[in-house]
Amino acid sequence: MTTFRWTIAPPVPREIRERFRGIPPSTAQISYNRGLTDLSQIKAFLSIEEQPLPDPLLLPDISLAIERISKAIHDRELIAVYGDFDADGVTATALLNSGLTGLGARTTPY
Repeated sequence: MTTFRWTIAPPVPREIRERFRGIPPSTAQISYNRGLTDLSQIKAFLSIEEQPLPDPLLLPDISLAIERISKAIHDRELIAVYGDFDADGVTATALLNSGLTGLGARTTPY
């Protein structure tokens, strides 16, 4: 049996916590754990407007992927959506599966 030792991050110091007024305590703690100590840093980190998303059409060979997925949807082929079992893998698999299903695809998540 494997034994795990959890490392608990120290709580946000009072002087920094005072800078985080208006921020939920859990968000303040997570921000502090990431090294963010100023309210402007937290706002920039959480603001989607300050971080433009890259154009997905610039991915290499994306046009080939779009054509293949479109063909599979049109031909009613079964599309397997593979993901790993961590939090973002399960979420990404669910989102991709949902999106493809919304486009009319037959899918099976794995």
